[in-house]
Order: sequence, then C-alpha cells, then structure tokens
Amino acid sequence: HHLVDEGKFDISEIINDSSVVDNINMVNGEVNQLNIDIDDITDMNDLDNLEIFGEDGDKVTLEGNNWSHNTADDTADFNVYTNTGANIKIYIDDDIDVTPDI
Repeated sequence: HHLVDEGKFDISEIINDSSVVDNINMVNGEVNQLNIDIDDITDMNDLDNLEIFGEDGDKVTLEGNNWSHNTADDTADFNVYTNTGANIKIYIDDDIDVTPDI
C-alpha cells in the first residue's frame, strides 16, 4: 500500500526493485497526477494486479501504446486497463480521470 502526497508522480518514483507495490492510494483531498509507463509496470514481474485509488480531480496518464480498457472486467468502483506489453491488470478508481480516454 503506497500513499502519495500532493503532486505529480511517475510510477517509477513509487516502485523500486526491492519492493512490490500492489496498490497506490491518492485519496488525500488534493489533486494528484500519476503517469504510468508500461516499461515501469513490466519491471514488476511478480504483480498480476495494480489498484489505484483516487478521488474527483485526480488524473492517471497511461503512457505509450497498446493500452485497452476492458469494460467487461470493470467492477462497481474500478475501471480495468491492460496493455499488450504486460501481463497485468490495472484497476483505476472510477473517480479518477484517465488519459487517453479509451
């Protein structure tokens, strides 16, 4: 569980080789922006799912190509995204704005 402070973050700043992060919490009453590059995600070999919690005003940018929004996998609270370059599902809180809009 990783709680972020206010600001703009690349996921590479949160994840390092010595730890497994399975969720990121941006619920802090502030506006946060998280950038996710597929190369950073593929470095997390032991992870099948990543949950990102947030609130209105928070933003996640999925960088690179080959992202898809798997609406069939969506839950009541999360939208589910995958990338052909990694075997991982990213669950993003439905209160968060996601770019690109797919």
